[in-house]
Amino acid sequence: MTENNDLQGIGTRALDNPTHYQLMKNTVDNAKSDKNVMKLASSLVADLEAAVQEEERVLKTPQKDPLTDQIKQADADRDADYAFIRDMVKAQLKNRDEHMQQGAETIYLLIKNYGIKLSDQYDRENGLMENFLNDAERKYAAEFALLGLTDALKALRTHNNQVIQLLIERSKGKSQLTTGAMPKARAAVDDAFHKLRKAINGLLSLGNDVLIPFVNLMNTEINRIKQQVLHKHGVEVNGGGDSDNNSGGGGEEEPPQG
Repeated sequence: MTENNDLQGIGTRALDNPTHYQLMKNTVDNAKSDKNVMKLASSLVADLEAAVQEEERVLKTPQKDPLTDQIKQADADRDADYAFIRDMVKAQLKNRDEHMQQGAETIYLLIKNYGIKLSDQYDRENGLMENFLNDAERKYAAEFALLGLTDALKALRTHNNQVIQLLIERSKGKSQLTTGAMPKARAAVDDAFHKLRKAINGLLSLGNDVLIPFVNLMNTEINRIKQQVLHKHGVEVNGGGDSDNNSGGGGEEEPPQG
């Protein structure tokens, strides 16, 4: 028989996500390569494999929102439009044509009053730019036309609207994501592992010694993780209790990432 006479458990809540996934994947691989385990507990191994595959899917889900690059590009275009208007207005401040100079001074004062910094956080820049555009379009359209900046103003409006709309879309997308996907996936894996472990230990108690090689192999792996991972982080590793000592396996809280 094995040293502990059964397949050990492990407090999985203290494991980081990659370590948890790899341990459970190794469990599936070891079980599937053992003909005796597959003969006596194939359905439970299949359940654990399905749960591990879902955990892998969640673990590999990209964290970067696909709209992020679009937002950055729209913001860059907006900044370029604004910088072009600002520089053109500055250039016209010394225009010999008094009418053109006055128009430039009016718009430049508008620019100074808003004090828009292109390095500002999105929401702050959005608000300032929106108000700047409203004033420019409603109160100073003639001055912008005089300086030949009507098209530049339209482009700025278009790109500002794009930034705002893309940010709204990204927020909506994030709000619709399933929260706690990893804890849920881990809990399902832990539950499947608990059921397999319980079945293996039950079969051992009935004299199915053909399962001893699999149990010894898994206990070696589990003990290695207990000593190298859990003990390193100050987690109690004595005993062979089940995953967090409950049938649900304890994946309900987001585990540490380090």
